[in-house]
Amino acid sequence: MQSRLARSDVPVEQTWNLDDLFASPSLWEAEVHALAAACDNLQPYRGRLGDGAATLQACLDAMERLQQRLSRAFMFAHLRNAQDGTDPQHQAALARVHALASRVEASIAFVDAEILALPAGTVEGFLLQPGGLAGHSVYLQDLLDTRPHRLGADTEQVLAALGEVLDAPWLVYQRSKASDLQF
Repeated sequence: MQSRLARSDVPVEQTWNLDDLFASPSLWEAEVHALAAACDNLQPYRGRLGDGAATLQACLDAMERLQQRLSRAFMFAHLRNAQDGTDPQHQAALARVHALASRVEASIAFVDAEILALPAGTVEGFLLQPGGLAGHSVYLQDLLDTRPHRLGADTEQVLAALGEVLDAPWLVYQRSKASDLQF
């Protein structure tokens, strides 16, 4: 039986090209640091989401950009770990991005809570106004549909902050699965 090739022994043309996400791990590292700093970018909107459609749109646009950047950083770490789950550096990077995702989610948890706390009909009125908020209509309608099932703002923020702890069993499972598989 042939032994499994180490990732470094696989010809480059037979591997995933992650350069479209980040050209190097150092660029990914820089983005992770920038994302950690960007967690506070939405704080100026706290308490102001009912001010008008333009404010709500600006907040949702900023939140979407932050989540897109996080998704890109997360996918890079995930795919590097998927290519070799036994590499401790890949495992550490994936754990870091999981922790970062929890921080980002905790920092934006107020958005949903504030939108749901607006008086009935406010969001619907904002959606009727001309402008770019219509691009968020599906998100907003889905969010409004969850109103009867949501916890308080403080509870939702605590749960979002616990993401790293709550994700730990899955992370342990993934590490053991990736390390033990033999083809």
